[in-house]
Amino acid sequence: RSFHDPDETQDEMRERELKRRLNNEFKRFVQQVEDIAKVEFDLPYRELRFTGVPMKSNVEILPTANCLVHLIEWPPFVLPLEDIELVSFERVAHGLRNFDVIFVFQDYTKPVKRIDLVPIEFLDNLKRWLNELEIVWYEGKQNLNWNAILKQIREDPHGFVEAGGFEMFLGDDSVSGEEGDTDEDDDDEEYAESGSESEYNERSGEEEEDGEEGSSEEDSSDSDDDESLADESDEDEEYNDVSSDEEEGLSWDELEERAKKEDRKRRTDDSDDNEDRRKKKRK
Repeated sequence: RSFHDPDETQDEMRERELKRRLNNEFKRFVQQVEDIAKVEFDLPYRELRFTGVPMKSNVEILPTANCLVHLIEWPPFVLPLEDIELVSFERVAHGLRNFDVIFVFQDYTKPVKRIDLVPIEFLDNLKRWLNELEIVWYEGKQNLNWNAILKQIREDPHGFVEAGGFEMFLGDDSVSGEEGDTDEDDDDEEYAESGSESEYNERSGEEEEDGEEGSSEEDSSDSDDDESLADESDEDEEYNDVSSDEEEGLSWDELEERAKKEDRKRRTDDSDDNEDRRKKKRK
C-alpha cells in the first residue's frame, strides 16, 4: 500500500477508536470496582518502564507502587514488591550491553525470580526506584547459583545470620545500595588530597634545598669575585705607588733621558724580532 492509501488510513482510525473505547470501558470498570469493593487499583509509572525477558520473550515491564508488571502478552507477569527481600544486579561490567535482575523473596523456600537481558541504560533508574522503595540491592559482575545459596540458607539459618547474611555471598565483589559508590568516591577524594599534599610538601622541600644550595653557591662565587677584584685593585695601587715614588725622586732631564733609553731598547727588540722572522722564511 502507498503512503496515502485510504484503506490503510481507515484501519489506523479504527484501531485508535478501539483503543479509546477499551480505555474508557476499563476506566469505568475500575471506578465501579473501587466503589463496590473498596479496592484501590495500581497505576504504572511509564517513565520507569524498561525491557527484559521475565519468561520467554523480551517485553516491556512497568513498575507500579506495589508491583512490577507486564500485562500485554500472555502469560502476564506480576511481581509483588512487598514479598521481595533484596534485588541483585548481575553481569554488570564494562563493555556489556545487558545485565540480569534477580529478585530474592523473603520466603527462602521460593525460587528467585529473574528478568534477563535488561539494557544497561536502565540500571540507574532501577537503582533510584529501589532506593525510594527502601529495597536493598547488590551489584556484581558474575551470575550466582541461587538454588545452592537458598539451600545453604535453609539448612543453616543461624550460621547464615552469624556470617553476615547475604554479605557472605554478595559482599566481596559487589556494590550494595548507594553506600558502595559514596565510600569509593570518599576514599578516592581522600587519597587524592593526601597525595597532592605530600607531593606539594616534597616539591616545596626540594625547591627550598635547591634555593639554599643555589644561594650558597652564588654567595661563594660573589665572594671569590670580590676577593679577586680586591687583589687586583691592591696590586694596581701598589704598582702605582711604586712608580709614583720612583718618578717623584727624578728631575725633568733624568726623566727625559730614561724615556730615550726605553725608546732605543724598544726599537732594538723590534729589529731583533724582524730579523728572526726573515731567517725563518729563508729556511
